Amino acid sequence: MPKVRIGEIEIYYDNNNSANNKLRAASYGRGLWEINLVNASLASVSTDDASNITINSAIVGGNVTDDGGNSVTERGVAWGTSMNPSITSNNKLQMGTGTGAFSNNLTALDKATTYYIRAYAITKNGTVYGENKEFTTTTSDAIVLLNEGTIKIFPNPTEGRLHISLPMTNVTLKLISLDGKVLKTIETNGEQEIEMDLESFSKGIYNLLIITQDKKEQTIKVIKK
Repeated sequence: MPKVRIGEIEIYYDNNNSANNKLRAASYGRGLWEINLVNASLASVSTDDASNITINSAIVGGNVTDDGGNSVTERGVAWGTSMNPSITSNNKLQMGTGTGAFSNNLTALDKATTYYIRAYAITKNGTVYGENKEFTTTTSDAIVLLNEGTIKIFPNPTEGRLHISLPMTNVTLKLISLDGKVLKTIETNGEQEIEMDLESFSKGIYNLLIITQDKKEQTIKVIKK
């Protein structure tokens, strides 16, 4: 459309067929101009609840369920100490590209502090965010386990050997891949200090399933780096 003075603009929406949406402009001395309106589809992303919360870290992530017809060039989690953090105003933890689930360890946090997180995804049509969620770091390097005490898992991430300190005896530990395959099982048989060897496993994220004697279960994410 050439540079002309516009006297009136009309936007027409067809609720039955978006292909018929129009932008019409009446110009002085140039008549009526009309163009089609193109919907700019955005990606869809959800925010996971934080897990493995310790004194200075937590596992955070999300899931890009739809790319809106365009490649997701960046995804991750925006985080900060105020609600609705954004990648422009707050910190971000980038976690790759494309659709699908993603997670990583958020570190260097302050103890006993409430943080807010939102997953995000970027395409050429813009940046979208998932739900706003919050978590509070602990006052000691421990994870609350099934209301029966605390479990310490360190170092996490680990380069090979994971130390597990349990508040109870007779626990079953199962290391599970993200596709659900059980890779290692340990029966504690009364022991409360356990070392799990991950040196032979590839780098990545695994689930550690903890099953107590009375069949209560909790899953904790473990990162092999």
